[in-house]
Amino acid sequence: MNPTEPTPEYTVIVDISHDILEDDEGNESQALFVACTFPDEADAVKYVAEEVGPAVRIDRFLAGSTPLALLLITIIGPVSAEDFRAAWLAYCQTDPLLAAYVQATEQAVVVWGNEQGETLGQADLKV
Repeated sequence: MNPTEPTPEYTVIVDISHDILEDDEGNESQALFVACTFPDEADAVKYVAEEVGPAVRIDRFLAGSTPLALLLITIIGPVSAEDFRAAWLAYCQTDPLLAAYVQATEQAVVVWGNEQGETLGQADLKV
């Protein structure tokens, strides 16, 4: 790397993917999965406002009228599920389009875990 080039900022989003869920009766519904890893010095409010919230809003906007049954955001790092939820809800107050998308989603949840695969907590993301 050239020492005169600016160092890129940390990106918390590791993956965004879609899947189709099927219930026992064979009914299909859409799911959106967002995987995030926060750095040690993570500021949840900053990353939700600059990366996670806008990424979900853009994804839902591009999906058009396709209903979403599940929004699942997984996080690894020092940001707890409750801290993420607080930052998410604060951001939704400034982004009415994202808030509307989340409200139209059947279930929206953040799950906080560690690199060993243990679940440390979870929180509802609906406004």
